[in-house]
Amino acid sequence: MGKIKLALALVVFFMLLHPVGARDGEGMRVVPAQEILDKIERGEPVEYDHVIVEGDLDLGRLELPKRHVNRTANEKYSGLSENATLVSSIVRINASIINGNISLANAIISNSFNFRDSHFNGSVEFMGSIFIDNAEFDNAFFSKNIEFWFSIFNCNAGFKGSDFNGGANFIYSVFDSSADFYGSTFNDSASFYGSVFNGHAQFAESFFNNYATFCESVFVGHADFWNSNFKEFADFSLSVFKKDAVFDGARFDCHLDLTRTKYERLYIRWNSIKDIKYDDAAYLSLLENFKKLGYLEDYDACYYEYRQLHRDHDWSGGYHAMHPWEKWARKKIDLGLQAFYGYGKKPLWPLLWSAGTIMLFGLIWRRAGVDGGRSRGGILERFSPSGKKKRKTSLDEQLRALGGAMLFSATLFLSGTRLFVDPPAMPKLEGWLAAHARSFFIAERVLGAFFSILFFLAVSGTVVR
Repeated sequence: MGKIKLALALVVFFMLLHPVGARDGEGMRVVPAQEILDKIERGEPVEYDHVIVEGDLDLGRLELPKRHVNRTANEKYSGLSENATLVSSIVRINASIINGNISLANAIISNSFNFRDSHFNGSVEFMGSIFIDNAEFDNAFFSKNIEFWFSIFNCNAGFKGSDFNGGANFIYSVFDSSADFYGSTFNDSASFYGSVFNGHAQFAESFFNNYATFCESVFVGHADFWNSNFKEFADFSLSVFKKDAVFDGARFDCHLDLTRTKYERLYIRWNSIKDIKYDDAAYLSLLENFKKLGYLEDYDACYYEYRQLHRDHDWSGGYHAMHPWEKWARKKIDLGLQAFYGYGKKPLWPLLWSAGTIMLFGLIWRRAGVDGGRSRGGILERFSPSGKKKRKTSLDEQLRALGGAMLFSATLFLSGTRLFVDPPAMPKLEGWLAAHARSFFIAERVLGAFFSILFFLAVSGTVVR
């Protein structure tokens, strides 16, 4: 019985979220748009549930009082008048279908304005409007563009769980209280360019499936983007986060722009970023951020990519004031630092280079006759052929001889550090290598010292901090 009650409760819950017929119009009363406009003109409450609104809701057709608004230069340039239309009616149209355009641009809406669980088949324009009370569009479905340019939300702005299938434009808007876009989906461009979020900016678990820009936006309150997903382009350049910005669990399967972005703590993980726009300051700020948060592995990965991308950019002329020859030489050195030990962030790479070096020289020493004492003495005694006519050796003997040459090579390589192993005696060789034995002997020791130093530097920079 308990499970049945729970199932019925869930059914009722989802019916409340998405009322039956709210999108297909089944069993819904048709309300002419003019009926709503007449109520607004008379200052009467507008309250409808589960209806179909037919026609355009165009505020410009009404005779309503005006109120002076001090417009910014950008607002005046966009054609917004300083005489805004005053809407005093309470507007609640929920779980409904609006089969027309909504135009309430350049308006002051003094009471609550709710369109929850509604389906908008036309365009929606509130450009330059001021919402004095709450504006609620939770679980709305917008088929076409919505325009909230230069809008001001004095109270809560609710768009929780909404679907935006046209462009969602909130350019230069101001959210004085919470801006709730939790769980929303933006299938077209989402533009919050130059917007100000004075309260909590909630974009958690939202999907930005197209271009998303928060360029030059200011987040005064907390900014939550955890578990959000960006698919095409995420632009946070020149934006300011005055409190913690949370991007834990977010995915950037696109280009991320953090050029000249300011923040104290940006909770983001490096493996969630597919591609970040190259900018020295952006990378350095992100590195400092990872260090501050204790994300050391993220710091290492970010630093490695930064050094790699930095080499691909111009270092000459006015940028670094380097001579072309100096630039060429330093870039070659930088390439070597990447290849040999990953700029100090890849401790396994020097080990791989060391193993390869030992194997290469081991083959050389075996070719010259070093067998590790298979025929006479140990590896520290004599490593040259006996001079006698050799008998045919078995595969087991050949492998033993090769192993002896490799052991000699490893001993010689490790002796380059002079820390753990003394160098073996110089072998007396015959044949073509005899004239170059000393050079090979010194070269392997030098490489041993070189890769050992790189290994210890990489370990000290990653494992032991």
